[in-house]
Amino acid sequence: MVCENRLGSNLIFLMVVLSLLSALCPLNLWAGEGAMKWEFPADGSVDKIRSSPAIGPDGTIYVGSDDGKVYAVQPDGTKEWEFETGGAVSSSPVVGYFGGVLRIYVGSEDKKVYAIDSDGKEQWNFETGGIISSSPAISNSGIIYVGSEEIGRASCRERV
Repeated sequence: MVCENRLGSNLIFLMVVLSLLSALCPLNLWAGEGAMKWEFPADGSVDKIRSSPAIGPDGTIYVGSDDGKVYAVQPDGTKEWEFETGGAVSSSPVVGYFGGVLRIYVGSEDKKVYAIDSDGKEQWNFETGGIISSSPAISNSGIIYVGSEEIGRASCRERV
């Protein structure tokens, strides 16, 4: 019976790869402490954003705010558009891309989930029986699922 020591060969391979990466990649590409590139104030105050951002395929950043708006922000920090809901937006937006159409889905504390196109225009909304602070989820077939604070009921909507 012959036993091979793969741990030693794997360790050598890993060291060679790391050496090549450090030789070929500039240091500023490695993760480390970063410097703030820009800051986006929602309605004049950065502390009003509780939602996590979503990033579209072109790098646009979508984020909700307590001022009741969803913002589309360019990668350089400039505002592309804003969409106003009827309540605070603590839900994190989700980006869907079906059949060449980009949509942003987000819940609001006005008890609605919104579908917004890439230009910031509302495509549809669906009212639940409670505020929405959870983030929507999209199935592979394009069905939108969202939780709300309505007791005993879950909601879903097919993409339109």
